[in-house]
Amino acid sequence: MPKYSMNLDEQYVDNWGAWEIVRELVCNAKDADPAFILNTPSPDKIEIITSSIPTMEELMIIGAGTSRQDSDKIGQFGEGFKMAALVTTRSNGQLMCQSPLGRMTFSLDKPSPNYPSRVLYAHLDKRYKTRDKCIVSLTLPGAAKEIDGKFLKTQSALLGKPELSPCKVYVKGVYTTTLDSLSVFDWNLKTSPLNRDRSMVSSSNVKYEIATILYHQSTHPTSDYEAVMRHPKCFELEVLRSIYSMNQLVRDKVKEAFHNVFGSRAVIATDNMHKNELAMLKGYEVISITDELKMAEIPTAESVLSTSDTFTETKVPQKFYDEVEWVLDMLDVPAQVKFYEEPTYETDGRATIEKGVAIVWINAALTVPGKRMERFATIIHEVCHVSSKANDGSVVFEYAQNELGAKLLDKLHVMTRR
Repeated sequence: MPKYSMNLDEQYVDNWGAWEIVRELVCNAKDADPAFILNTPSPDKIEIITSSIPTMEELMIIGAGTSRQDSDKIGQFGEGFKMAALVTTRSNGQLMCQSPLGRMTFSLDKPSPNYPSRVLYAHLDKRYKTRDKCIVSLTLPGAAKEIDGKFLKTQSALLGKPELSPCKVYVKGVYTTTLDSLSVFDWNLKTSPLNRDRSMVSSSNVKYEIATILYHQSTHPTSDYEAVMRHPKCFELEVLRSIYSMNQLVRDKVKEAFHNVFGSRAVIATDNMHKNELAMLKGYEVISITDELKMAEIPTAESVLSTSDTFTETKVPQKFYDEVEWVLDMLDVPAQVKFYEEPTYETDGRATIEKGVAIVWINAALTVPGKRMERFATIIHEVCHVSSKANDGSVVFEYAQNELGAKLLDKLHVMTRR
C-alpha cells in the first residue's frame, strides 16, 4: 500500500481539538459542494459526502486548495484537511477519505530514527474506490456533539432569539466568536474575508451586511423590528448608522414597529433638549433612540413643533427676500420665503411645510454684513430640502443637491454668455 509523507510534524497546531477538526471538515465540504450531506450515525462519528472529488494534490500539498480566489468560499491555504487528519490521528481517532482515488487513512511515524518526533503519513489503498463521490468519515469521542449549534444549513438566514444575549455571528456557516455585542438575533452571513483560522472577521463588514439585511430587505416581519426597538442598545440599532436609506416596504414596517412599541404619539428625541421639552409639553412621547430612524419617516421632536414653538418670524429688508426668490425662480422650486430670529443661533435655516405650502426659512442673523456666502449656502441647502422632501444625509437629499447645483451652474453659465 503506497505511503506518503504529509510533511506535518505531530506538534503542529498543538492547541487544536475536536472542534477544530470538525470545523475544517465541514468547511471543506461547504466549499466543495454546497449540497453536501452530513450524517452523524453515532455520538462519536460523523460522515460527510460530497459530489466534488478532490485531487491527490489537494489532499496532499499545502497551498493546493482551490478556494483562495473565491470570496464565497472559506478555505485559503489548502491546509485544513491536512491539519484535521494530523490532530485526529494524534488524538487516537480515525479519519478516512474514500474517493475514486481509493481509500486514504493516516498514521504518525518517525521519518528517520534520528528525527525527534513523528510526522503525518497518508496511506492510499486503491482497492476501495468510489465511483462519483467523496466520503469523509471521522471517528473521535464526542465528534457529533461538536456540530450542534455551530453550523447553519443556509446562508444569510435570520434566527429568532428569545432574549438579549451576546451576539453569535455565523460567517459563511462558521461560528465566529469575536463580536461580543448585545443582539436580539443570531446572524449567518457571507461576509469576507476571514482570517486563516476562520474565527475573525471585519466588524465593519459585519455591521454593514447586517444593516443591509435588516433595513434593505423586506423579508422580515414587523415583529422583528419590534424586538429591536425594545432593546435600544442592541447591535441591530447600532448598525443602522451605516445605512442611508431604506426601501418603502421596510420603512413602513419600521414605522409600524416603532409605534407598536412606543405608542402612536411617540417621536424621536433630538440633540436639542429645549425642543424635546416643547414636544413633551404638546403631549408627545419623546424616545431616545437612534435618530437615523427618521429616515423611516418616524417624526422627531423637532418635526412636530411649529415655527412659533421654536422661533418667531421677523422682517428684513426687501432685497433679502428678492435674493431668495431669485434662487427659487432659477431652480424652479415653488416655496414661500420667511426670515426668523433665533436668540441661540443654533440653526442657519429650515424648510417646513405648513398647510401644504413649502416655506424656506432663513436665520435673520445671516443678513448682517460678511454673511453673504453663508446666506447663499443656506438658501441652496433649504431649497434642496423643499425639492427632495428628504432629510440631511439621505441618498435622496444628496441627489437633490447634485441636481439643483448642476441646474444653477448651467443657468449662471448661460447668463454670463449673454
